[in-house]
Amino acid sequence: MKISYKNKKLQKKTESYKTMKSSAGDNSTRKIVRALYELENANCLADIPHALMPHPLRGNFKGYFGVWIKHPYRLIFKPINKFSISDYSSITEIEITYLSYDYH
Repeated sequence: MKISYKNKKLQKKTESYKTMKSSAGDNSTRKIVRALYELENANCLADIPHALMPHPLRGNFKGYFGVWIKHPYRLIFKPINKFSISDYSSITEIEITYLSYDYH
């Protein structure tokens, strides 16, 4: 998938394992790196492994999606291309908004 980031600070954070580890911890950082790898190498959201549990969000995050990092944390993104909420194969471009966020 084509991936962009909410801002340069967030993008820079993903480029350094050490920086992510200092804020998220080693275990969560490994899971964030895996999720980013899966998102970058997928053609669309439908290609994401079920273990990451991609799911649409509601409430304040309506229009966004999350994938599991470590309960209760999620990597949160929003599709930036035209898509159908019921057809994950239509989601091919995303913007990462949060790396490890507890929206509960």
